[in-house]
Amino acid sequence: MKRLSPIILAALLVACPNSNPSLTNRAPIAAFTISSNPATVGTSLNFNASTSSDPDGDALTYTWNFGDTSTGTGVTTSHTFATAGSFTVGLTVSDGKLSTSTTKNLTINPDPSSSGKITYTYQNSVYRVSAQAGVTPENVSALITTGARKPERRLNISPNGDWLVLETQNLDPACDGSYCLAVAPSANPSSAALVRAPNPIQDSQGFPAISSDGNTIIYTANGGAHNFDLWAIRKTGSTWAAPVQITQISTQNYNDQPAISSDGTKVLFDCGAQAFGEGNSSICEIGTNGTGFRVVVSPSNAPSSITTKGPTHHADYLSDGSIAFDAAWNGDGVWKILGSTISKVSQVNNNVAPCGLQSGRTASLWLDRNGNTNGYHELITTDNNGANPQNIVIGIDIEDIGIGCGG
Repeated sequence: MKRLSPIILAALLVACPNSNPSLTNRAPIAAFTISSNPATVGTSLNFNASTSSDPDGDALTYTWNFGDTSTGTGVTTSHTFATAGSFTVGLTVSDGKLSTSTTKNLTINPDPSSSGKITYTYQNSVYRVSAQAGVTPENVSALITTGARKPERRLNISPNGDWLVLETQNLDPACDGSYCLAVAPSANPSSAALVRAPNPIQDSQGFPAISSDGNTIIYTANGGAHNFDLWAIRKTGSTWAAPVQITQISTQNYNDQPAISSDGTKVLFDCGAQAFGEGNSSICEIGTNGTGFRVVVSPSNAPSSITTKGPTHHADYLSDGSIAFDAAWNGDGVWKILGSTISKVSQVNNNVAPCGLQSGRTASLWLDRNGNTNGYHELITTDNNGANPQNIVIGIDIEDIGIGCGG
């Protein structure tokens, strides 16, 4: 047999390096660290893959996937998560021929300063609290009026959290014994002022609502086409215009308990033959300009599995586009409707009066906490599907006249 010359053999080895086991390319090793885990929404996190290596000493490239549709490159990079949740962060390391990937689970918690605020009434004073456990509620009444003060109630907050509206017997002698509407920026409740158009708006018949720009208030009063109607009062500059009835085309005799949309164009409310969600009440919606009336959900819309189809009331808009409401369907519970699909939010019994936070959480009052032997209306939050309940205010009986959510 004819032997290959040394020159030809060397050429073949160069052309086919993998024919020599000692020259086989090996895959890189991927590894990385995260500067903080868990972390908070809005925090810039550093991702470092410098502990990755290549057994052959090859130069490496680094590709990142942060699990929120964002990507990055480089041995080190940074990223800020805009929303809370659990994310799978992936790193792929390549030597140009072979690549290796690895992942880590990262938890992003809501920013405590932007978790939103919840408002409520307790013992003739109004309060707000950050939507997180372990935070002390703030007595807003004490900020509005120092020293001796008369009752206040029905504090609500704009969807973005910037404005407050309430009923007060303070700020003017005309309001003594007769509740007047007042408004204040959330950042400075002590600057609360009565809503004058030109006289104070007195003796409204239910929970008021205020738009995110602070220029529109929706409240309940008589004197319109029905026993109770919704009225809109709007501000231009520093002047409030005369109230305008917006539920004139409603098919129901009682229209109350408004909740305004984040863009200020629509209002949800209780509608029925009786006031305050009693009887066979439904949830209705109308534009803040008085057009587009519709019935959103009624007792007759309860799922077929429901044997006791009581009234629906206390509705609010949720961040996922659905509408939450309280329904007496086989007991009191929180439900939501998205399009024509109705589903139960409550994973507990005796859960009422929901409102939606922009963080994706839902606040409500709960009467059945283990240890709540007095049946108090206590404040909780859950995810919009009822998961991950969190106690916010316990041990007191919050008035079931409406709670507000903002921010």
